[in-house]
Amino acid sequence: MAANAIAEQCERRRLLHNGQFGCRKRRSAIDAVGRLMKRVEEAWERGNTAAVLLMDVKGAFAHVAKRNLFKRMEEIGFEADLVR
Repeated sequence: MAANAIAEQCERRRLLHNGQFGCRKRRSAIDAVGRLMKRVEEAWERGNTAAVLLMDVKGAFAHVAKRNLFKRMEEIGFEADLVR
């Protein structure tokens, strides 16, 4: 499946932000909550206030500029059969 091949290339090339957990192998919601709790506790230990911004961007994908996405994928070096 093309989606799996693209995901594997993104992982291999380290194209995804380390803080992204959704749709990634070996990363669960529990991992995300654990990391969040650790960062909040570290901020509190330093006497800082911690804030969290959570976004569900699933709906954004319906509005992606496909030409720009394909161009960027080609620039990064994705195989042609995965781009189109």
